Amino acid sequence: MPLASGARAAALRHCWNNAGRVADERWPDVLLDASALVTYVCNEPGADAVSAALHSGAMISTVNLAEALETFVVHGGGPPGSLAYALTAIGVQIRSYGPNNAEGTARLRHLTGMREIGFGGRACLELAWSSGRPIMTADEAMLTPAEGAGIEVRLIRDVARPTSGAAKAAGP
Repeated sequence: MPLASGARAAALRHCWNNAGRVADERWPDVLLDASALVTYVCNEPGADAVSAALHSGAMISTVNLAEALETFVVHGGGPPGSLAYALTAIGVQIRSYGPNNAEGTARLRHLTGMREIGFGGRACLELAWSSGRPIMTADEAMLTPAEGAGIEVRLIRDVARPTSGAAKAAGP
């Protein structure tokens, strides 16, 4: 679904207009995966929960940011730097993916369900595991491997199937 120029401008304007917003106590220190950021930029169901997280100390890895920026550009969102800059301006922490993360990702490979998610999802799980942060995602496939690693997952959309104790739906 392409972002209309009005939607693109609205997404960037939303980031800028809320730069000084007081942090929402419900969403401190979550780790966003690419699906969460795409949900926010495209104003899909769950975007409000992601917005609250963005203004409350959220973190995203460079791997997941790259995936989200790719979607942003492919769907007509404009230059990738504009979104990355807006995220930085509102206080989103962008964490580099380095050799230690690569080793950690390889160590998590044995978890059940890891074949169901892509490299970005695996990288997100590793950063959540190493940082102790819960993951905010729209991707149900993250539930099984996250549970195996003891990582909390906050789904931003309702889930059709029951979730484990490690997962909970995000929302007000």
